[in-house]
Amino acid sequence: MNTRQLFKQRVIELIHGLDYEEAIGIEMEMFSKNNDCMTGLSITLSRVMQALNNKDLSFSVDVRCDGLMIFAKKKVRQIYSCTWKLLKEDKSTADDDFQDDSVIEALYNLIK
Repeated sequence: MNTRQLFKQRVIELIHGLDYEEAIGIEMEMFSKNNDCMTGLSITLSRVMQALNNKDLSFSVDVRCDGLMIFAKKKVRQIYSCTWKLLKEDKSTADDDFQDDSVIEALYNLIK
């Protein structure tokens, strides 16, 4: 499993407070009730923030022209920062698939 897949899995686990198999069952049920067909579980900024909050981490955000800068501290000397792109070129919401690998790697290391 690559880091991007591990990141998605961990975010979903943290959102629901369950192991992945149980959490994904809830996700599938929610999406199947709201959509005729499920196109995949995208991780949006709001889901990342929910996971960070459920992980009980100290973090702050700063809006920049190129995205939202996320600063977080896991341990006294471990500080993570990355810039989550907010919009795609067509002005639609940018999910995890649109983020640079370095952003996904930093966030995954923070929440794993």
